[in-house]
Amino acid sequence: MKRVLVLLGVMLLLAAALGAGLATAGGLRRVSLRPDWNGQRRLVVLLIGSDLGPPARPGNLLRGRADAIHIVAVDAKRKRATIVDIPRDSYIFGSKVNAYLSTRGPDGLARVLEDYSGLEIDYWAATSFAGLRRMVDAMDGVPISLPRSMYDAGSGADFSTGRQRLNGEEALSFSRNRKGLVDGDFGRTRNQGRLLRAAHGRLRDHRWDLPALTRLLGTLSRNTETNIPARKLFEFAQLGVSIKRSDVRHVPLSGGVGMVGLESVVYLNPGGAFADIRAGRIGR
Repeated sequence: MKRVLVLLGVMLLLAAALGAGLATAGGLRRVSLRPDWNGQRRLVVLLIGSDLGPPARPGNLLRGRADAIHIVAVDAKRKRATIVDIPRDSYIFGSKVNAYLSTRGPDGLARVLEDYSGLEIDYWAATSFAGLRRMVDAMDGVPISLPRSMYDAGSGADFSTGRQRLNGEEALSFSRNRKGLVDGDFGRTRNQGRLLRAAHGRLRDHRWDLPALTRLLGTLSRNTETNIPARKLFEFAQLGVSIKRSDVRHVPLSGGVGMVGLESVVYLNPGGAFADIRAGRIGR
C-alpha cells in the first residue's frame, strides 16, 4: 500500500500573510501587529502530515497515521527557528510514533513527543497529501536543489540533479520518496524538512498582492487543521516572514534500524537536538 507523507506547516502556511503587506489604493502598505506573546518565550509547533484525507484516502486526517512529523522551535525575540525531523517509524515508548495520531489524536501525539523530547509543544498543525499539493500550487511551486538525481516508481519521484521548482504533484512525490534513497525513512524525512525550509524561503522572498494573499489564505484554511487560535494566525504570519532563511536550522535526526516482531522500526539518536532547543540554542 502506498503511504503518502506530507507537510507544509505553520512557518509555511501563513508566512506570506500580513507580513507581506496589505493592498491600499496606492499600492502595498506594510502593516505591523504587536504579538501578544512574550518575545523572550520559545514557541514550539508540531507539524503533522496525515496519511488520511479525501479524495484518495477518505477519513478524518486527525485520526490517520502521522506519516510526516516535524518539530519547529522558534525564538520569537531573536527571529530564529530550528526544524527537527522525526521519521515516522521511530520507536518511541513501545510503539511506532506515527501510530499515536490514530490512537490518541494530535494532542496525544504532541504529549508523547513532549515526554520524549523534554520540550513543551505550544501548538500543532496538520494537513493531508491533497493539502500539500494544493498549498504548493498556491505558492506557484517550491524551489529545491538536488545534489543527485532521484527516481522511485512507487512515489512517482523522477528528478534530475540540480536546482528546480517543484509543483504540487512533484512536491508530493519528493516527500513520499523512500525506496529511491540509500537511507530510506531517514532520507525521506530529511527531504520533507528541506521542503519546509525551501518553502519558507520562497514565501519570505515573495511579495504577494492582496488577491494572491486572499487565494493563498483560503487554500491554507481549507487544507489545514490546527489548534492555533484564529486571532494568532496573523501574528504567526508576521513572525514567519521576519525570520531570515539563513536563521533557520534544519536538524535531521539520525539513528539505527531494527525489528520489533515483524515490523521494521527506527531507533532514534537525537544527539543534542532537543537539548539545544531547551537551552535556547535555536537557529544558526
